[in-house]
Formats: sequence, C-alpha cells, structure tokens
Amino acid sequence: MYALCEDEQVTIFSEYTKSISYKNFFHNYKSYKVIFDVANTDFSLEKLKNCSLFDAFKVLYCKKKALLDFEDTFLIPKDNFSCFRKTNYYIQKISFKNNGLFRKLNLKEGVFLIESVIYEFCKNITEIDEETWWLYVAKHNVNTRIIAGISGGIVLSRFLSENLNISDEVLKTIIYLKRFGLEKIIKIITPLNEIEKSLHRIENYKIFKISQYTNTTLVEFLSRAKGIKKICVRDSYITRFSISQIYRILYVAIFCLGCLWVYLHESILENEKSIALLKKDVTVSHENLRFKKINGNNFLFVERLVAVLKDSINPIDIFRKISKVCNDNKIKAELISLENSNLIKIKTALGNEESKKLLNISNTQFEIKIEKPTAPNEEYEELGVDKKSIVIICIHIK
Repeated sequence: MYALCEDEQVTIFSEYTKSISYKNFFHNYKSYKVIFDVANTDFSLEKLKNCSLFDAFKVLYCKKKALLDFEDTFLIPKDNFSCFRKTNYYIQKISFKNNGLFRKLNLKEGVFLIESVIYEFCKNITEIDEETWWLYVAKHNVNTRIIAGISGGIVLSRFLSENLNISDEVLKTIIYLKRFGLEKIIKIITPLNEIEKSLHRIENYKIFKISQYTNTTLVEFLSRAKGIKKICVRDSYITRFSISQIYRILYVAIFCLGCLWVYLHESILENEKSIALLKKDVTVSHENLRFKKINGNNFLFVERLVAVLKDSINPIDIFRKISKVCNDNKIKAELISLENSNLIKIKTALGNEESKKLLNISNTQFEIKIEKPTAPNEEYEELGVDKKSIVIICIHIK
C-alpha cells in the first residue's frame, strides 16, 4: 500500500482511496510505502563538467560529509557511462524544510518523491535522454504543480496559487531555466490547454499533451514502474544506480573476470606443457650433462639438442674426441652437425694430402670417411699451395 503525504493530509491508496490526518497516519505509517508531495522542498542540481566517474564519486563523497539530517544528495545515473572516459555528470541535492515530518516518520528505507515519479511518468510519454530539458505542468487537487529538470535531475519544483496566471508562470520558468544552461528545445508535458497563451514570445519548446488524471494515476504508475529510486536511504550511495545499470556493471565485471580466467588458464596450460617437455627431454642420466637458464628464447634450440643427445651414452666424451681430431689436424670447421647421437659431420676445406692423412687416423674408437658435397661450385684454389676443395668429414664414433 502507498501513502501520499501532502502538506495538510495523507492519502492512502489501497483497495479504496481515502484521506486521513497525520495524527492517525503516524500510528501505522511503517506498513506503507511513503510518497512525499510537499512544499518547502529545495532542489539544487550541480553540473560536473568533463570528469571521470571516479572523480564524480569523490565530489559526491565530500558533499555527503557536509549534509544535514534532512538532506540528501546523489549522482544522477547516466544511460551510458565509462569508469575512465571523461564526461559531464550531475549531482542532485534535496533539502526538506519540514523537519518535523521526517523526525516522526524515521524511515530508514527512504521515501519516494513525487518529483521522481513524475520524471519517470514524463519519460514514459516522450523520450528524455541525458541532455533533454523537460517541464511538467498539471493540477494536483487544488494547486498547480510546475516541475522542471534535465535528464533525471530536478532543477525546481513549485506550487502555484490560484490567483497566478499559469501561462505566464510557465514562461517565467523557462526563462529562469536558461540560467542553468537551457539553450535547446524544452519538452513540456501537460494536460492543460491554457499554458500556450504566453509562449508565443519564445520558440524553443515543444508541448506533449496528456489526458486529465489525478494523483491516483501517478500512484498506479509507480506501482507498475521499475527503477524509481527512493531518497534518504541510509545505505551506500552506490545503490542509487538503477537495477538495469547495476546489471550492466555486473555483466561487465563478470565478462572481465571471465577473460582474465581464460587468459590465466591458457598461460597455466602452456607453462605445464613446457614443464612437461623439459622434464621429458632435458633430463639426461649422465652426470656431466646439465642445462641451465632455459627460457622461451632458447627452449626450441635446447629441445632439438636434447632430441639428438638423449640416446647418447656420453655426449661430453663425443665432443672431446671431435675437438682433439680438429685441433691435431688443424681443421677449420665451417659447419659441425651431430646425427644419430654417434655420427659427426664437419664441413671444411681440405687439400688432397690433408685428406689422405686424415683417413689414416681411423682407430678402434672412431672411423673417418670423407665425402664430396652435392652442391656445385664449392671448390677453390690457393696460389702456391695444394689445391683445396670443400669436403664433408664423417666421423663415426664406435
């Protein structure tokens, strides 16, 4: 059930609509969802130009520190926002001069403002985005209400007495709003016909007519609408975001966490594969062979080397023997390759006499053969010395 608190009485909306005094209302007010439609409520809307969402929250935090007991301030939610992109934000501040009413109610879960309900109602009539100025004019019981704002922020809320000309007051209100940045068209939502009499003096307005209605229409709209926020809720101001915006934040957070999990999972799998390969191939039974400081830059080279050496009984001994052969015969190796763990091939330039001498040193430990490379034009002569040609020395370790 809803209770509409006005200046003189409270209207209860249940199966039957009835008006009661505040004295009777205070006996059972906690069973109602309270809506405020009272005068002496001040609205101020501050524009924060070109700032990030974090900066806007910092400003809001400082303003909350300076609030009185019956004041509230919050950030106007944006349809699209980014934590890092700089844009314009609005901070709404509301001050209630009727402090006695709040003291008696003491509603920690907050109250609805009729101005917030009217904004959502107008948004249902015409499109209102982050830069749209709007103005609502209608009769509530005896008095006429004028409420104006930009996007979800309220700049002013007025009660007009019966002796004032409504059309003139609407014109004055539009001129007054220009102090707050109104430059483009303002959308006027109203069921009244007489407001256009004085508006011929200006051009930047567009009227949206609605049918006659009562406060019951607004309360029924509130009961169906979603995302209308309460004020003076004694909790974190983060809850002032609409449900749809909270869902967007959660979706983005879940998506980012999912991407991070996939990235870490892939990295872990890749590392596990590398570790498994290292454990399988690098481990050699001979105590003289150890590989250190293996990283991503040299892993493939080490892997190929290990593939050749893994079946060798003593690869260090092979290198020692080959080194002795090369040093003793003054062989300048152009290329050395190891095949099948016991066959060494050395590409070099040798003369006929050097080749014959090398073939004669085969022994019980290794066997030497000399082959000609298949590629042509690998022969050259040195003046005054034995003719040399490119050969492949094949040393088979026994």
